[in-house]
Amino acid sequence: MVRADEEMHRNRILGGFKNHPKRFYRYMRKFQTVKDVVTALKKKDGEVTTTHQEVTDELAKSFQKMLT
Repeated sequence: MVRADEEMHRNRILGGFKNHPKRFYRYMRKFQTVKDVVTALKKKDGEVTTTHQEVTDELAKSFQKMLT
């Protein structure tokens, strides 16, 4: 019943896009926002990252290993 209600709500929002575009964009923004912030990661050598650039580099290395 909950899933059916969510589906009906989603269909009402999507169906009413022309008349209520703000409601549609508010609904879509709920899915696009980042809810968690990565502040520090542990590197291979055991050190913890201290800058955003180091965090970005470590995440890039990790994703590159997984996706190749």
